Amino acid sequence: MKNSVFFRYILLCAVFLLCSCGDVAEEERWIGPQEVAATKNVLVEDFTGQRCVNCPDATATIDEMQQRFTARYGPGHVVAVAIHGGSMAISDEYPMGLATAEGEAMHTALGIDAWPAGVVDRTGGICRYSEWTARVVSRMAVLPSVAIACEASVADEQINVTVSVTPSATSDTSLERRLTVLLTESGITALQFMPDGSRNASYVHNHVFRASLTEPEGRLLGTASAAGGTEIVSLSIPVKATWNVAQMAVVAFVTDVTGVEQVVEVVLKN
Repeated sequence: MKNSVFFRYILLCAVFLLCSCGDVAEEERWIGPQEVAATKNVLVEDFTGQRCVNCPDATATIDEMQQRFTARYGPGHVVAVAIHGGSMAISDEYPMGLATAEGEAMHTALGIDAWPAGVVDRTGGICRYSEWTARVVSRMAVLPSVAIACEASVADEQINVTVSVTPSATSDTSLERRLTVLLTESGITALQFMPDGSRNASYVHNHVFRASLTEPEGRLLGTASAAGGTEIVSLSIPVKATWNVAQMAVVAFVTDVTGVEQVVEVVLKN
């Protein structure tokens, strides 16, 4: 008897649900997950170290995201910067070291004491690499409030960068905006401790932070962008002997109190 009553209950629920669906307009029905429109590029700052055995897994997460979103939306939607620092890093004072004084300062400023760690679009705080993909997808759907154009070239052992920032028509021009411009290098063969406990001296490091062309907190943008016009910033930095400019890129992004408004990555032109 109890089973009979239970099955009648299930049948009535099924009928009710079917009838209810018929009362909902077709355009209002839930039809499952929808494709995310990639309206904005997203910055992933990967705080890492050569002695960190789990850091190659975080790097693999970035590689997978870049491949997936490039295939779906085109290149440039996930911009990565690998910042070496902290107790798991090796200083660039040593031949195979990748941690710079600026990178160490970034770790200290954020209080990072466990690796790998990351920050996505400078919002939401520090997170584990298992959270990066979900955060990137969420930020991709944000409508960018500025447009950035960037050109970068090398001449006479100097890297020259010009960045143009233009707020969108709907942008809140009362916000304080800051421009940050970073140099990265890929294809660096250097030591890395691996997840299986081994040491790989032939590991290839990508998106490695080399230097900043702007102040640590970013350069405050002035009246041109605040008035809705285009602001142009020109910057330069000498080439260090340890850099391979053929493998270098410039990452330029604008932040406000909500995080990264937009980010672009361009390779250096020789």
